[in-house]
Amino acid sequence: MLRLIVMVCISALILFAASTATFADGLPPPNVVINPTSIPVTQQPLPEQVKSKDVELVSPSPSIPAGLSQTSWLAHAAPTPPPTLLTRSRILFQVKAINCNPWEWCTATPQLHFIAKEYLKGFHVTQVTLRIGGREKVYDGSDAVLTLPQTGMQGTWIDYWAASDHDKDQSQNFRLKYRYVQSAPDTGLFRFDLLGQDWADQAPSGSLTWGLFPPLDKTLPMVLEQPLSVEYLHTTNRYFYLSGHLIQSGLVNISACPNGGLYANGSATPCGEKAGADKVLEWQNKYDEKIYTAALKYNIPARILKGILAQESQFWPISNDPYELGLGKFTENGAGMLLMWNIDYFLSTCIPVYGKTSCSSGYSSLNPTAQLMQRRSLMDKIGTRSEIDMLAGTLFASSAQINQMVVNTSGKEPAVLTTYEDMWKIATGNYYAGSGCIGTALQRINDGALKLTWEQLVAQMDGSCKIATIYVERVFRTSGYKTDDQLLQ
Repeated sequence: MLRLIVMVCISALILFAASTATFADGLPPPNVVINPTSIPVTQQPLPEQVKSKDVELVSPSPSIPAGLSQTSWLAHAAPTPPPTLLTRSRILFQVKAINCNPWEWCTATPQLHFIAKEYLKGFHVTQVTLRIGGREKVYDGSDAVLTLPQTGMQGTWIDYWAASDHDKDQSQNFRLKYRYVQSAPDTGLFRFDLLGQDWADQAPSGSLTWGLFPPLDKTLPMVLEQPLSVEYLHTTNRYFYLSGHLIQSGLVNISACPNGGLYANGSATPCGEKAGADKVLEWQNKYDEKIYTAALKYNIPARILKGILAQESQFWPISNDPYELGLGKFTENGAGMLLMWNIDYFLSTCIPVYGKTSCSSGYSSLNPTAQLMQRRSLMDKIGTRSEIDMLAGTLFASSAQINQMVVNTSGKEPAVLTTYEDMWKIATGNYYAGSGCIGTALQRINDGALKLTWEQLVAQMDGSCKIATIYVERVFRTSGYKTDDQLLQ
C-alpha cells in the first residue's frame, strides 16, 4: 500500500504548490473543509443537551469541536460566507424530508422542512434564508418548507442559513445536495436522493464525500454495490500463493503431491492447489464479517475492501516485508494518510493520548514526535481485531484525499468532471500508489483540458506509477460470485 509514494513525492509537491490551502507534503491542513467550493468557518462548541447526530454542522476553523462527526465535516461546507458571522452564534439546523423518503422512488413531489433553533437562552431565530440555483428566498420565523424542483442527474446544491434577534446574529452557511428526476416520461414515478448528514447511512459509498450521485440505470459494476448481507460477500476465487502459505504452514495434507505441492517461488502446484482447495475457499472468506462491518461503518464498498486484501496479501496475514505489514500491506505512509484524512479516526486515537486541546487542530498540528507515535500506534494494530477496521478507515481516507486533489487541480467538484465509478477507481489507485502518482496525472489532465476518467488518468502517469492500473483492475474483478482462473497470478 502506498509503496510508490516515495518515488513520486517531488511531483506531489509540484502539484499542490498552487493550492493556497496546502502544506509542502501535498496535503491540506485539517482545518480546511474537504468539500468543493468550501471556506473555513468559525463554530462554537455544541450545547451539552444537543446531540451531534441530530444536527447538521460544518467543521470549524481552526479547530474541530468535540463531538462533531466526520460526515458532517465533509458534507456541510459553505460556498460563500454569510454577511455576518459572530463567534457567539448558536444557531443550529434540522432538516426533514416530506412526501418522499430520500433514496427511494416516489409519486409525490418531495419537500424539505428546514428548522432552525437559537440555543442562546432568551433569543430566537427570526429569519431562514435558502439559496438554490442562484436564487434566494427569505422566510420569516424559524422554519421554511421548500418544494423541490426537478434536477439533472447530478442534482443541485441548497445553501441555507438563519438569523436571530441576538444582535443581528447569523449562523454559518450550511448546504446539502439533492437529486429529483423522473424515471421516464409520463410514468409519474420520480427518484429522490439527498446528500446530507441526516441521511449519511443511506447514501451510496463515497457520494457524501464527493457530492456525487451514482447513475440510476444499474450500470455500476458489482464491486460498487453494497452487499445486502455478509453472505453476499462470499467469493470462490483461486489463490495459488495463499495455497502455498497454507501448505507451508502445515494446514493442507500434500502427502500425495511431488515436491511438497509447491513451486520454487512458494506458490502451489496444480496438485498442491487441488489438495488445498477447500482450505483456500474457507480462508478467503474468514474475514468477511469484519470486512462487512467495517465497510458499513465507514460507508465504503465492502467488495472493494475485500478486493484490496485479496490483491495485497491473498488474505494471508503474515508479511516478510518489515515495512508492509498485515492483510493490507499497511505502511507508515498509509498510517499518515489515515490520520490526516479520516478525522474521526484521528481524534479517536489522538485524544486518549494527547487530549482534546492538542488534537483539535488535526494530525499535522502535532509535533513530529507525536506524529511518529501516532503512526506507530497504528502499525501496532496489525494482527489485532482492529486491523480490518483500520484498513477500511484508510480506504475512506483515500476517498477524502482524492476529493480534495480533484478540487485543488481543477477548482471544480468531482460531480462536474467525472463519474462515480471513476472516483472509486481513483480512490483505489490512490490507496496503492499514493498521492504523488495520482496528483501528477490529475495535474496533466487539467493542464491538457482532458476528460477525467480512470483510463485517462493512467495514461498520464509516469513509469512505475502505471502499475496502479493492474492493481485497480484486479481489485474490481474480485467482486464476488465470479471465478477467474487468472486472478491475482
